[in-house]
Amino acid sequence: MTEFIYSILVKIGYTHPLHPALVHFPIGMAMGALAFMIVLSWLKKTELAPAAYYSHIFGLITLLPTMIVGYMDWQHFYNGDPNPLIIAKIVLGFVLMALFSYAILLGRQGEINTRKFLVISMLCFVVTCLIGFFGGELQYGS
Repeated sequence: MTEFIYSILVKIGYTHPLHPALVHFPIGMAMGALAFMIVLSWLKKTELAPAAYYSHIFGLITLLPTMIVGYMDWQHFYNGDPNPLIIAKIVLGFVLMALFSYAILLGRQGEINTRKFLVISMLCFVVTCLIGFFGGELQYGS
């Protein structure tokens, strides 16, 4: 299936990995949620709480396709080589999925304005940065 998709893409002139095209969505949502929570906490702008909550929702929605195409790229471009950096990215992707899900659960319970939601947003940001770091090491590292 993976090779079929990439063969179609080659026929239309697209020879690049798919993962980089999608990865910015969950990254941006993790950063946005944290930014909204920092401003909410600092300036007491409670109207920003739904923005943080919806950022986590959109982050979760976009994370799964990003992980799927990342896996496909790994199979296609790296022949599924069990590189420790890729394994770390996969594990951290599932950690991020759990954190986004927990943030959504907290939001549904009305706990967006709590310190707990801010901490979860920070953890999402840190995990996202680690995933990006390992991706950068794969692409540009030694």
